[in-house]
This record gives sequence, C-alpha cells and structure tokens, in this order.
Amino acid sequence: MNFEEICKIIFLKNKYLKSKDSQIHVLSHSLHFSSSVFEGIRVYNKKPFFLEEHVDRLFRSCAIMGLNLNLRKIQVIDICNEVVKKNKLNNGYIRPIVFRGAQSMAPDTKNCEVLLSVAAWRWDAFYKNSSLKLTLAKWKKPGPDTSPVAAKSSGSYQILTLAKNEAMKKGFDDVVMLDYKNYVAESSSCNIFWFKDEMVFTPTTKCSLAGITRKIVLNILKNEKINYKVGNFRINELINSEEVFLTGTASEIVNVCQIDKKKFKKKKFTEFLKTRFDLLKI
Repeated sequence: MNFEEICKIIFLKNKYLKSKDSQIHVLSHSLHFSSSVFEGIRVYNKKPFFLEEHVDRLFRSCAIMGLNLNLRKIQVIDICNEVVKKNKLNNGYIRPIVFRGAQSMAPDTKNCEVLLSVAAWRWDAFYKNSSLKLTLAKWKKPGPDTSPVAAKSSGSYQILTLAKNEAMKKGFDDVVMLDYKNYVAESSSCNIFWFKDEMVFTPTTKCSLAGITRKIVLNILKNEKINYKVGNFRINELINSEEVFLTGTASEIVNVCQIDKKKFKKKKFTEFLKTRFDLLKI
C-alpha cells in the first residue's frame, strides 16, 4: 500500500487536511529521536473498536514518554470518530500518533511542541496468510529498566522491525521474540498464546506491550470458564504445545502453523476464539 494515496483526510495541527497537505518538517524531533507514541484501532461497521481503551493507552504512553499533549481524552476520541466519518470508512484502521515538533535537535525537549495526527484508511487482513510460519528471532526484548516497554512508542519497534524483516527474508511470516532473560515475549507486533492439555498459556507483559486484543481474549477465556495461565515461559514450552496463535488489533486472532522446524496441525481452538471475538464486532 502507498499510504500517502490511500489516506484521504488526516487530522494534523488542529485541522482536517487532505492527505497530500498533511506535512511535517524533516527536523521534527520525534523523527530523529524516536520520541513518538501511537495507537492502532480497528473500525468495524463504521464504529471504532474499543476506542476508549486505545485512547487510554495512548495517554499512558504519553505519560511514560513525557509527551504533554494539550488535549483531553474525549477530544481525541471525538477526533478519531470524525476522521472515520470524513474518510467514509465502514471497515478500516485508525492511526493516532503523538509526536514532537522541530523545536529541538538534541535530547532536550523542553521547548518542543507536542502534536497529534490521526489518519484512517481501509485495511482488511494484516497477514496475507491465514496461518503463520514463525522463526525465533536473534534479537531480544529489553527489560523494563532498559527501555520504556509499557509505552507503545516508535522506539520500541526498532528491534521488532529488524527481526521481522530478517524473518521474511528467510521465508517466514513473523518471529517469536524472547526477552532479555530468555523467556517468550511476543511476536513483532502481536501477543502470543498457546494451548496444551486444555489449558491456555500466555507470557506476562513485563517486557512487551499489554495488547488490547490480548485483554479481550483473556476476558473471553474467563467468560467461557477456560483455564489459562499468565507467566514466564521458556521457548521449549511454546514449541511443545498443541496449538499456537497470535493476537493484535491489526491481526485480530491468527493461527500459527509452524515455528522453525516444528509444525502445529491444530487450529480448532483458534477458530473457536475467533468466533467469540467476531461476536464483539456486532
């Protein structure tokens, strides 16, 4: 996709602009110092999905990264809804991003303007394949005392971007990331779950983002009275499971059929969760 062309109306600097007119300066601080935070929000039937939860997380990310956005949550919610309306989206994706302007070219940000942009576009499936092949990444997720892992920030995706592109060059769809203690963490942009012996397992989010879709899936498991465990797990526990799936706003819930040489034949549980998840879109 060429996002310059598919986005029609974008909110930037308190205005709704045509995509070609929504420009920022090349010396914007966040472009050079990775000091932006963002969200990805699905739109189903003209309605943003779990919008308030995403905006809450956006503001938490702002607080972690020291971005003082001069807007209230309800204003950001209204802007997101208006961008969906102006782009005439039935089903799609919203990308709010908070970033610093071009008032500093050093780590010092006290004079930097903090800006919000919101774009939206039609976006169907995130992955081309309905069942994914993953490989173990050589990169590790840093600890919470090394990186602001709780924020959905642009800097957090540097390692993830490198890892995913290396995986794709090898013929895989995505990666399994371990954290700095060699526990299973996540994929490049999704939380990871697996199923074995009537139990669902998923890592803690000490070194990865606490996903909105992850939370939705955990609530589904609670409501369905399905046993699950959140904890620290080694890669062999994932590899020796019966079924694996990823969760994320863009990807929703997607099955994993292979991790390196290990193949998983089952996807029945993934399909069950997808049917429960789809009921929430209505």
